[in-house]
Amino acid sequence: MTLDGGLVVELTIAHQQVQQVQLSSSRVVDACRALVGLPVEQALRAVPRLFSVCAQAQSVAAREACEAALGVSPHAGRRAERGLAVASEAIDNHALQLALTWPPLFDAAPEVPRLKVLRAATERLREVDLRQASQAAGAVEAALRELLGPPLPARADGLQAWARPSEGLAQRLVAGLLSEHLEGLGHGPVPLLPELEAAWFDQQLKADARFEWHPTWQGAAAETGALARHQHHSLVAELLGLHGHGLLTRLIARLVDLEAQARALKGHVQNLRPAPGAEPLLQGSGQGVAVVDTSRGRLAHAMTVEQGRVVGWRVVAPTEWNFHPQGALAAGLLGLRARGVQRMASLLINSLDPCVGFELRLRGQADA
Repeated sequence: MTLDGGLVVELTIAHQQVQQVQLSSSRVVDACRALVGLPVEQALRAVPRLFSVCAQAQSVAAREACEAALGVSPHAGRRAERGLAVASEAIDNHALQLALTWPPLFDAAPEVPRLKVLRAATERLREVDLRQASQAAGAVEAALRELLGPPLPARADGLQAWARPSEGLAQRLVAGLLSEHLEGLGHGPVPLLPELEAAWFDQQLKADARFEWHPTWQGAAAETGALARHQHHSLVAELLGLHGHGLLTRLIARLVDLEAQARALKGHVQNLRPAPGAEPLLQGSGQGVAVVDTSRGRLAHAMTVEQGRVVGWRVVAPTEWNFHPQGALAAGLLGLRARGVQRMASLLINSLDPCVGFELRLRGQADA
């Protein structure tokens, strides 16, 4: 059972540019209501089936929200296992987007063979035991490097020489953007979301019964994701100064995040410990919130439990931040030139990576 839904992006064209952006979503934001009333353990087992995208991160956030509600402190080995699952899933999601979705937008073939090798490596990592984990993490890192090519340069002025259209996937994508001068495409005034903790989400959810539908920070829409997470990274910060929240900065931030997730895998492997038995049975009453970083951005789960049953469950997902009616996508699309608008809009939508499919509609005259 999944309740994914979809996204409709409607652009009104007049005077050779986008004059209006309307976003509508059929995503079931309150999907977890379907699990309210169930015993905690039964509800948690259903989470991966309910969320077909980022199932690992959703499952970890749900369990940790429940543990927070009931005052349960997970074993250190369990925390490392969860970190490993979330990081490997983020690598999968980033790589899938970069290897399959982005190349056709530059008239290139998807990078299928190397992507398959990487996904096989991440799947194996989630299945191996402690003795094999280090070797499996190394295989993921090697497959990722084979897909992407050499590491990013340290400075923005090194990107031109680094980006070669005949080399690794990352170099080819950056070369495509640079050759078309698309570095600043999609820049808008929407701020980047800081690393807000569970307590902040708890306050907002208690104050606003519909916060998860159109979340805001300091009264306005904000952007979450790899760019927000790595805004202080030296290369990303330099590109923010040069091109704002444009397409190149978002792409480089995603590549930075892939490198960071690969490093995180090693840390989680080093912290793996044999856990004493199965996960503890979650019983009792309470309310708790947990936050997990996914490839698409900050994810929060808030759960209320009474006598071992779920009586309340709310989720604030990255898609509702980035595809807010006044959010990063809407701001980036407004004012686009009509010529080639379908392709430009598709690049921007994919740079923010919605967790559902999308349909792009044009009103008015445009040269696609």
